Amino acid sequence: MNKDIEKYTEAIRQNPNDDAAYNNLGNAFYAAGQHDKALEQYQQALKIKPEWIYFSNVGDAYVRLDDLDKAIENYETALRINTKNDDLVNNSLGNAYALKKNYDKAIENYKSAISMNPSHIYYTNIGDVYRLKGELDKAIDYYEQAIDISPEYGSAQNAIGVVYYMKGEYDKAIEHYKKAVQDNPDSFIYNANIADAYSAKREWDEAIKYYMNAVRINPDDVLANNGLGVAYYSTAKYEEAINCYQKTIQLEPNNFLYYANIGDAYGKLKDWDKALEYYRKAIELNPKDDLTYNSLGNAYFGQGLYSKAIDQYKTALSIREYPIYYSNIGDAYRRLKKWESALEYYNKAAEKAPEDIIFRTNLFNIHNDIGVEHYQNGDDDKAVLEYEKAIQYGTSEKNGAATVHHNLYLAYNAKGEDSKAEGYLAKAIALSEDEENLRMFKAELEELKKGTGQ
Repeated sequence: MNKDIEKYTEAIRQNPNDDAAYNNLGNAFYAAGQHDKALEQYQQALKIKPEWIYFSNVGDAYVRLDDLDKAIENYETALRINTKNDDLVNNSLGNAYALKKNYDKAIENYKSAISMNPSHIYYTNIGDVYRLKGELDKAIDYYEQAIDISPEYGSAQNAIGVVYYMKGEYDKAIEHYKKAVQDNPDSFIYNANIADAYSAKREWDEAIKYYMNAVRINPDDVLANNGLGVAYYSTAKYEEAINCYQKTIQLEPNNFLYYANIGDAYGKLKDWDKALEYYRKAIELNPKDDLTYNSLGNAYFGQGLYSKAIDQYKTALSIREYPIYYSNIGDAYRRLKKWESALEYYNKAAEKAPEDIIFRTNLFNIHNDIGVEHYQNGDDDKAVLEYEKAIQYGTSEKNGAATVHHNLYLAYNAKGEDSKAEGYLAKAIALSEDEENLRMFKAELEELKKGTGQ
């Protein structure tokens, strides 16, 4: 038994009317985390003598027992009895109202506490409530007042960092997080917050450094392990990422996302069998996540199993109509040379996101592919028609544009239309950024001119 518990239990045995002994025994139970027993002792103290501090302690116990209404009732009684209007009780009452999400009442009580004792803690608490209300500029104002009073108060520095992070001002967030961590280098939350901010900035090496600190301090925090995995993944350190993700599934074996993350890393390593294994487990845990079905489709695509890939992409599409899923289905049909089906899905992707150059490039590429097939089959007219459609869609890649113009040269040359052939070949030369192709195109142009007597 706890020595303090023994001590005050004996004091009560010797004097059953000693209210202070009951209160002290309650404090001992409270410190030991036995809040229900603490409440019993505080209430016994109250029966003997209704002191304001006992009501306040009862309030504290009720907060720990998640009975906020009774906590508030006892704090308010304590304030009525104590004509000095104790700042600590006002702060505790503010905390209870904040937990009930009655933010205006919480602020009112924190301000009462400040009027008696302008503590940096109370200013920080008001900042927290304004942050919860989404009034971020007011939150910053109160955090800054707390910092003015106590510049080394890590909680305020961290809290203002959180607000700047919420505002997307990551450099300012990092500045304050680092001030918090200066005096608390072994704070898990401060190191993890710095890592999160660097991740948001995609400064992965710095993110890795601070996630490693966080994981060293708390090896069993799943979010820090996952964050470290994401940072490794983003720097192409896929084996290291997998090690971190494996830790996450040890900690949360029923979280589908962590299995999907492992699948992604194995996909980058082109270990498709392993990727499939983890994607299937993710789907088993959450059969309604469209992203995982899409990833499973990508793994089948990587194996060259395009029909199976299509099945998974279509399942993803049935859950959420997302342009990239249409595009992925188009890619798989294109690999199968099922041109009409590929065009159908590419067109749907482009309809859903008409400004996205990727989807227009898909249409460029497939019309070029169809043109090549027609050309190889000796149907130059159909080849020209498809190449011209490709040009209408356009591409952001100059070499791709050069290739289709060169293809038009070949088709018109085969048709005997030398003038058009020469025009498209000249355009291919102007567009090409590939030295080898450029030499070939120029040689062909010289040969063409010789043939036409130029």
